[in-house]
Amino acid sequence: MKEIARELTKLGLVHVEQDGVLNVRQSEELRRTLAEAGEALAWDVKSANSANPMPEVVKDLKKLVKAGAKTLKAEVAVELKKKNSEERNLEKTVEVLTKLIEKSEKAFPAEISYSHTARDITQGFFTKTEEIVLEDVSQAKETLATVEKSLNRWGKLRLQMHEELQQTDKRLKVLVSDLEPFVFSSRRLIDELLLTFA
Repeated sequence: MKEIARELTKLGLVHVEQDGVLNVRQSEELRRTLAEAGEALAWDVKSANSANPMPEVVKDLKKLVKAGAKTLKAEVAVELKKKNSEERNLEKTVEVLTKLIEKSEKAFPAEISYSHTARDITQGFFTKTEEIVLEDVSQAKETLATVEKSLNRWGKLRLQMHEELQQTDKRLKVLVSDLEPFVFSSRRLIDELLLTFA
């Protein structure tokens, strides 16, 4: 149920972002997610026991979107917190690597872990954690060079992700404050779904 609520809320956010219009692929995703919700919440039973199951189904849909919004809001807050401390943590990583390089080979193998903002075609922005076992000084030098070379790029990505998270937070507020536009645009798909139960 949590995953269904999450998917519905994400589609609700797209609905807000695109001024109330979903493209064909997004509408198909909404149809599939509504079908999953219908199966999980026994909309077929509601449909069989009521001349007009729509009010009950709409109530379920609103509950799901509100639950999904709560989950996403918490996730956004966690990510924003990570973004706020990411730069300082990367600076600490540079300090740790620099100290390691100055030590003797007896300090190795050593484990190091750091997180930075990344971007992927399919999932967009995300926080990537690198966990590396350094076998010797040369590996520590390579890792330090990689981190230092990437700091600027990661910084730009971090700012973009921070902005996107803030936008998501704003859209969540818009969606939850007025669910009617999203619910109204889902009604045709719900009608079709309920007809399959008849």
